[in-house]
Amino acid sequence: MAPAAPLIEFAGVSKVYPGAHEPAVDRLDLAVARGEFLSLLGPSGSGKTTCLMMLAGFEPVSAGTIRLKGVPIESLPAHRRNLGVVFQSYSLFPHMTVAGNVAFPLQMRRRPAAEIDLKVREALQRVRLEPFATRRPNQLSGGQQQRVALARALVFEPSVVLMDEPLAALDKKLREEMQLEIRRLHRELGVTMVYVTHDQSEAMSLSDRVAVFNRGRIEQLGAPAELYDRPTGAFVAGFVGDNNAVAGRVAGREADGSLVHLSVLGRAGTVVGRCSDALAAELNLTPAPARPVSLNIRPERLRVLGARDAIGISDVHDVGPGGRLNRWPATVVDLIHQGDHWRLITQIAGGENAPPWVVKLPAGTAPAGLAPGTAVTLGFAPEDAWVF
Repeated sequence: MAPAAPLIEFAGVSKVYPGAHEPAVDRLDLAVARGEFLSLLGPSGSGKTTCLMMLAGFEPVSAGTIRLKGVPIESLPAHRRNLGVVFQSYSLFPHMTVAGNVAFPLQMRRRPAAEIDLKVREALQRVRLEPFATRRPNQLSGGQQQRVALARALVFEPSVVLMDEPLAALDKKLREEMQLEIRRLHRELGVTMVYVTHDQSEAMSLSDRVAVFNRGRIEQLGAPAELYDRPTGAFVAGFVGDNNAVAGRVAGREADGSLVHLSVLGRAGTVVGRCSDALAAELNLTPAPARPVSLNIRPERLRVLGARDAIGISDVHDVGPGGRLNRWPATVVDLIHQGDHWRLITQIAGGENAPPWVVKLPAGTAPAGLAPGTAVTLGFAPEDAWVF
């Protein structure tokens, strides 16, 4: 059976603003499946919001094609695309009641009054705001106002709902509550959602897939677990989740090519990490032994092995889940309790020009005697460290 055609498709789409030196979106190819929850994640200026605005019809496309259900829409006005849109600012009409705000898209489509009343009630029930139908926006909390905006975007049964940083103005507790609300609505309605955010934890919590944007292009597109556990480059490793990194140079590869040895300036010996696909391809073409690389490891993958001994540390020992373990001398800078875990801040030997490394330790397991200035050894399996 042939795969289903994507509901949304960007084909070679670019956006260049007048006077800009670089495109805001650069030759974007992206397909979104029907019923999918896709997040566009990236820092400010990465192109994610511009991408959403072109899809919504609020920004013209400089080049390329956007298709909805196989039909090009880049020349179609926004009001004819039948897309629901939710903004960070809610954009509610202050002079209208909650019910009036939700009814507005149906009134613009000239639906019968009886149908409008029924659909407004159903939409408010979905977001659990039916008792607030006669209130005005200034009588609601921020979370309630965002629920009204959601109900308004869903009430006319659009094929796609677009959300641009919809939870950014809410406090942490409300954000988490609204994330659960959006997940529930997506699951119950099966509507396709495209969601813009700079908050990686939000994208990881909500999405079927996440597109990580950087400088107008997608660095990596995949399921949240894939982005976290198998990043394709240093940018994704650093932007999605906590990450420790240090610069080094290739010192050699193992026979199967999956692991690479690297040296770090100022530190004797080498450490071993997993070779990324891109680096492996480069080394296969030009196996330069001193190629600059970056070693990246998640804080929860680091272990504190104990006090540094007086005779030095060998690099790899025959212990650990992969049969061996990198060992790296470090000095404790700080120890911070964060409720469900401890954050151990360390300065690694040979990495004095690198940012401090963070170790995540489960609550109740922090080794006794750790204090600023304590010498420790950090251990990690080669398979847990990515080399880009």
